Amino acid sequence: MVDFSCEFNNVKDWAAKNKMIINFQKTKELVFHRPNPRNIVYLSSVETTEQFKVVKLLGVFIQSTFCCEEHVK
Repeated sequence: MVDFSCEFNNVKDWAAKNKMIINFQKTKELVFHRPNPRNIVYLSSVETTEQFKVVKLLGVFIQSTFCCEEHVK
């Protein structure tokens, strides 16, 4: 199993090396999965981020199942 907190540390290190600041108040976590999985395991969110099932990015609603229902609505 992948350690997501370790991977998120890699992202934070990359941002620091490139002189970028991550705004944790605006950071969202979206975990993609199949639309109808048999056994779905929701992992806990990373550090101070909150997990969402639908996120709006550049005016487009993105769902964790890659469906377009929210965007079409």
